[in-house]
Amino acid sequence: MTDILLSFLITYRTPERKSGHNYSTIFDLFENLSKTFVDKDREKIEIIIKIDNDDVQAISDCTQLHKYHFKTKVLQYGKWEGRWCFNYHQMYMFSYVDKKSRFICIITDDCLFYSEKGKNLIKELETHKDNNYVIFGGSPFKNEKELVQINPKERYDKKTDYKTVSKSWTTHYYIEGNSIVSKKIIECMGNMGWSVNIDITLGILPMLLYKKYNISIFNVLQNLVMERKDNYREDKNVPSTFNETFQIVEEKIKPDSYYYDLTEQQAKNIYLNMKEDGVI
Repeated sequence: MTDILLSFLITYRTPERKSGHNYSTIFDLFENLSKTFVDKDREKIEIIIKIDNDDVQAISDCTQLHKYHFKTKVLQYGKWEGRWCFNYHQMYMFSYVDKKSRFICIITDDCLFYSEKGKNLIKELETHKDNNYVIFGGSPFKNEKELVQINPKERYDKKTDYKTVSKSWTTHYYIEGNSIVSKKIIECMGNMGWSVNIDITLGILPMLLYKKYNISIFNVLQNLVMERKDNYREDKNVPSTFNETFQIVEEKIKPDSYYYDLTEQQAKNIYLNMKEDGVI
């Protein structure tokens, strides 16, 4: 039996339909995943989906997902406060992750892989499977739109030494909207962050770990290239325009806020676990 390497956590609700908008469905995502993860690679991923028990269409859609032959678990329960409970839903889904899974990727149903790159993602991930403490972003040359960055005026080129650049992170970042994180980091955090959007937490944690402990846990997957459906076309060049709204400026994170204290404690937990495991 093949061990699970990567677990996808997805919250899904059927969108309200309005004319003139190209809405995604859970089938768009699964069709895309089917093109991206083929043959043996498909056996190394699992998909966990949360749907609301009042979403009749989503319930019906999820009964048809077996045709894609992925290891899929569907969790159906109350809506609660909708998207404002994402981190709680994701924490519950995390409790259903395969015990042997190594990495977690949290996405929405309108996230699509550039499949030609994605076909090599599992192979690339396997070279990191013994790394328990890493947050991956997409390639800085191919997935710049939502890449954690140092400064909005800076751009990468192929000669950039990414590891050297990452060590100079101090104030200005961008959030990687579709990161892959080692399962061990979530275990050390104890939850999916103290913000509704875990990508914010996963952006702040590397900053705190570097500032306080001189540790860099961010790395790049050259084959992690994704887009939201509104911007996605498999036959075009991958966009390289930054989304300026994803910037994190340290000065805007109030160090005296309780949220900051809680996230700082999570960074400390990760550091202490790394130290106990002898990786630092």
